[in-house]
Amino acid sequence: MATKGSEVATVVALRGDCVLLLAEGLAGALALPGGKLERGESARTAAARELAEETGIVVSAGSLVALGEPIQTPAGVTLTPFLLADPPPRRRPAELPCRWVALAELHAHALAAGVARSVDAALAVRDRADG
Repeated sequence: MATKGSEVATVVALRGDCVLLLAEGLAGALALPGGKLERGESARTAAARELAEETGIVVSAGSLVALGEPIQTPAGVTLTPFLLADPPPRRRPAELPCRWVALAELHAHALAAGVARSVDAALAVRDRADG
């Protein structure tokens, strides 16, 4: 669990008009795959590691696109989000339950801090790349 002052790397995995999310804690808020950086680890490397651990989707750290400035949450956690467009299929079992959620239905779910802002940033980057 992220604590005040910690840095967390997250991945906005987009496939078509869906985003990959997982249930966080007992409250069941939906969160992006991600977690705290290990000592000496870059945010990009942590994001790729956490994505593989939590979802079973294995990618190189270099395939993740930075989404700008880190996000400060009200709890004092720094989120560093990355985009992964059209991720490959899982290469191993997921450690956490995850599911693809339609972007049009995102507002109907309880979301962890920073999810909506990260998804918006990812969509803007993806749309620029497609346009």
